[in-house]
Amino acid sequence: MAVNRIIQVLFVLLLTASLVDAQIWKNNRKEFFFGMGATNFLGDLGGADIPGSHGLKDLNMEASRPVFNIGYLHKWKKWFAFQHDVFYGTLNGDDSYSVVRSRDRRFCFRSPIFEFSSKFQVYKSFDKEGRYFNLKDIRGEKNFQFTPYLYAGIGFFYFNPKGRYTDGKWYALQPLSTEGQGIYTTRKKYSRLQLCVPVGIGFKVLMTPHWLLGIDFGMRKTFTDYIDDVSISYPSMDVLQSQIGPMAAYFSDPTGSALAGDARGGMFHKDVYMFVSITFRKIIPKPRRYFSTGRGKYKPYKKRR
Repeated sequence: MAVNRIIQVLFVLLLTASLVDAQIWKNNRKEFFFGMGATNFLGDLGGADIPGSHGLKDLNMEASRPVFNIGYLHKWKKWFAFQHDVFYGTLNGDDSYSVVRSRDRRFCFRSPIFEFSSKFQVYKSFDKEGRYFNLKDIRGEKNFQFTPYLYAGIGFFYFNPKGRYTDGKWYALQPLSTEGQGIYTTRKKYSRLQLCVPVGIGFKVLMTPHWLLGIDFGMRKTFTDYIDDVSISYPSMDVLQSQIGPMAAYFSDPTGSALAGDARGGMFHKDVYMFVSITFRKIIPKPRRYFSTGRGKYKPYKKRR
């Protein structure tokens, strides 16, 4: 009889624990977060000292610049979530970062980057339950939660590449048609508002009942080769100077030695940029409503099905 009673109690406890675990993510579906980190860029400027290389091995750490982000996450199911982000930072590239690619081109650029993106996230939380207190002579074990995740999505971004002129000031390059865009009928001016596909990985750790600390790394596949204003070949400098001006001719070829039609960049790979960010996440718990049972007592309100 006693054994049956113990089994019944254990069954009830296990069932209760499983129901509580199933409800935890529902009561903590929303997160607001902000963060900061660094950017980097894969394009036609700088790069590894290997001709024709492409990918992460092509990174120049000297090109890293700061980035800031804010966002909102909503858990759709226990292992799936939607996240919306806004990023603002700077991209940078310089031929002086690479011995091979410089080829005496002397190109350099910087560009603000403003991105809004929505992502579908797959995550898995590893939890260890405990109590949040640390009183004198009484210590409680804190909750531990580690959540790795993967994501992919769609977004759009604004960029505006600028180059440094002989006076030391930075000027926007897109209006200068440095590769003859808008002058030759076969070359149209590029838009500074473009689509991107963000993919990435990250994790977050529970620090307090309502705060998490996370690290996020993501790459952005783009559909433009002009984030650094370098893509195809040199135009005729005489035509460029007569129709746009001497500043356009300088930014097209700072050395003054290139011939029309010579390769100016690599047109076979679209530009890629990336962010790594440390994020601080605030859990927004689901509000609980109560009703009075009389005599100053209250019970949680439950919706009728």
